[in-house]
Formats: sequence, C-alpha cells, structure tokens
Amino acid sequence: MKILMKSALKDKEFSARKALDENNIEVQLFEGFYGEEISLDEYLDTIINSGLNISVIHTPLVEGEAVEIDRFYEKRIKNVFYKTCELSNMLGTKLKKNILVIVHCSMSFKEDIKNPNKIKLIDDTLLYALNKYSNISIAIENVTPIVTNRTGFYGRGGFLNDSCLYVSYFINKYGFKDRIGTVLDTCHALTTIKLLQYCKIDVTLEQYFDWNKQNVKLIHLANIGDNGYGKDNHGIGFIEGDDLVVLNDIMKLYFKYNYSCPITIEVIEKEYINPLNYLKTKENLLEILE
Repeated sequence: MKILMKSALKDKEFSARKALDENNIEVQLFEGFYGEEISLDEYLDTIINSGLNISVIHTPLVEGEAVEIDRFYEKRIKNVFYKTCELSNMLGTKLKKNILVIVHCSMSFKEDIKNPNKIKLIDDTLLYALNKYSNISIAIENVTPIVTNRTGFYGRGGFLNDSCLYVSYFINKYGFKDRIGTVLDTCHALTTIKLLQYCKIDVTLEQYFDWNKQNVKLIHLANIGDNGYGKDNHGIGFIEGDDLVVLNDIMKLYFKYNYSCPITIEVIEKEYINPLNYLKTKENLLEILE
C-alpha cells in the first residue's frame, strides 16, 4: 500500500516534504492556479526540480469555486479543470507515467441522469480530457452535503454514492475503465454520516466502502471533530483515543472490501511545513498495518 502526503505546489512545502523523506506526494492546487501569472512550464519545472514522486494532482480548492463536475457549464470551472489536466499530462509525459487528476462530484446522479443536456456536458468534458491528455486518469471524489461560499451556505449532491454511480455509467457507455474512477474521502463520508444522523437517516462508513469498491482509485484519509464542519473540525488527524478506533475501523473496511489503492493522508496542520498531524497519523496507520 502506498501512502501519500499532501502538498501545495510551492518550493517551500516541497522542500519540507523532502527533508522528512516523504517523497510520495499528492499536489493540491489553489486559487492562484486560476490566474495566468505563472505559466504551466514554470509549474512543471517546480515539480520536476523538487525530485518528489508526484502521482496525483487535485484540482483547485477555492471557496465557492471548487472544481465540481456538475459545474462544467461554468467556463471558468471547465477551463481550470482542463488546465489541471494539461499540467498533469505534461508531468506524465515528462516522467513517462500516468498522473491522477482529482475533481469533486456534487451531482445528484439519479436526478441528473434524467437531464440529457447536463449529462452530455459532463460526459463531453471528461471525454475531451481523457482523449486529449493520454497520460492522465480522472478520479471523482465524494463531497459533503452542505458547503459555504462567499454568500453563505448551500446544499448539493455528490455526498453519497453519486460519484460511484456516475463512474459506472461512464465506463459502461464509453469505456476508459483503467482511466476513470472514484476517490473515497473518509472525512467527507463521516461528515455526511453525522449530518444525516440529525435527520434520522442511517448511512454507514461500510456502505461507502461497498459503493466505491469497483472503481476506487484513491482514498483521502482524515477524521472529523464534532459534525465535521468548521476549520477545526474538518480534516482532523487520527492522533489518539477515539480517533484510533475510527482509524482501525476504516482499515478493517479497506481490507474487507479488498482495496489496494493508495491512501493520501489529508489532514489539517497549524503549519504545513511542520506537519505534526500527518506524521502522527502515519505512525498510527503503520502500527495498524504491522
């Protein structure tokens, strides 16, 4: 099992990962990637010069502008998705390997499949990327039911098995089984489970592992505090006490459903150049795996 660490596309964070001998990296893009101040060649040079083994690139996370597949009708969102794919393909071509591009879900599959124009737009966008950029794969990640933007809160789909249903539909219709799949984000799943408990709706973590088992490409591993919302409750490390019970439960499900995909430890830090929560979570994960 490969364990990955998250990093921003910055020399300072890359150097910190290198100093820790953490070479397997998932790159997280941010708001600056929407702009044109830095060219793709410059981004590529930063990655190559790091000497790190970067195999995953996550589309930009920006409040109110996360890259979600059912927002491809927004030109800005679609363009930055293609830009992420292009950078990933440049890296894959340079290193002669496949790079995984992560995009969020947020669609309600059972409703959206009834809307042929919407489904065609999503299909066509993904098909264009897969056909044009031969050194990438795409993985669609489950999200949380409620999200914030610059004007407040809003609800969305994509928090149950929508990504799994869409990927199965896509593969059955177009193929690309080796190049499209899902990301199971445990923090998003646990947040959804907690929120639905308030509504007297019973969903379990085991259901997420069952839903994703056919086409999972990657796990994002993190815990929640309280209900999973708020800066200090989302993306918590597995440090001690009840955290370790949850981590053990997750890994039991990983093996029960015969997963073999990599795991990115995706936890918040006070200082990302001093990733104490990552290091402790990894230590605890490795103890379980012994």
